[in-house]
Amino acid sequence: MTIVTNKILTLACVVGVFPCPTEQASVRERRSREGIGAKKSEEESICPAPIPSPLLHSLARLCSLESYVDDSKLYLSFSVAEASNVIQQINKDLKKIASWCCYNSLLINPEKTKLLVLGTRRMLQKLPADFHVTLLGKKIIPSPSARDLGLQVDSILSYDEHVTQTVSSCIGSLCQINRVKHLFDARTLERVINALVFSKLYYCSPVWSNTSKKNISKLQKVQNFACRIITGKRKFDHITPVLRELRWLPVTSFLKYTLGVLAFKCVKGLAPSYLCRRFKTRASVHNRNTRYKNTLNIPAYKSASGQRTFLYRATSFWNSLPCEIRECNNLPIFKRLLKEFLTSF
Repeated sequence: MTIVTNKILTLACVVGVFPCPTEQASVRERRSREGIGAKKSEEESICPAPIPSPLLHSLARLCSLESYVDDSKLYLSFSVAEASNVIQQINKDLKKIASWCCYNSLLINPEKTKLLVLGTRRMLQKLPADFHVTLLGKKIIPSPSARDLGLQVDSILSYDEHVTQTVSSCIGSLCQINRVKHLFDARTLERVINALVFSKLYYCSPVWSNTSKKNISKLQKVQNFACRIITGKRKFDHITPVLRELRWLPVTSFLKYTLGVLAFKCVKGLAPSYLCRRFKTRASVHNRNTRYKNTLNIPAYKSASGQRTFLYRATSFWNSLPCEIRECNNLPIFKRLLKEFLTSF
């Protein structure tokens, strides 16, 4: 996830591409002909047709491209002074993509195309009032937030809306479980809550774990509600002994746990290469023989936005771990040692 500095804004544009109606009709007609003689002719639905990533990369020459499966996005970093030039650049790329799609019987849906500008509140206020891009004659204005791979991303990366939606969904699931909890034992209830609630609660947590303490408090209330459902405790009973009884980490500690596990995978080469390359030891940065040469190099970010990035938080937390935990090479053992370290506080 990109965190922008005080001087740079990041523009992201997601384009929705679908088969042309004439192409859909021809495909359905062909499938109908093929079904003649069968007992039942089935008409299959037409799925969205994403543009292949290499081709999209060749079309979008001015913007950088990030793709995951069939989800492709155009990115462009710029300063406020370059806002007018940025609009022209991304309009050129969108025009090329639209021309290619029309030539290849693909239909672009401007209604499903979103524009998101990431930056600090101060920098976003300096943007021109008429900041927008044009796709097939329609103005696309910046959205306050957009959903990307199940994560609700807002323009200032506070993740307030993501936490609010997640808490609402988890509370709804817990209320339904609470109505039928008398039908299950405690062990089954714990498994059901882990599968239906905590899987949503901690989804993509290394990305949004830098959110505010207010949002963390909302997430902690969800965990407390889950504890009371399993153990049968009342509303005003103290929850800390219950967490220890269930051997659950509080939300703050569990977010550190997931951050540490992902940092372990990056350091040991178990994570994707684009993440592993960003983790460097201090010995690889300079040739000085110091006692901290085997620790990770922490980026020299002075701004609050820079210190909220995953790289800064992960390297800082990794260096704060005891030496015997950092030197562990087995993932299950590392998880056990890390959990014991976090429960000791």
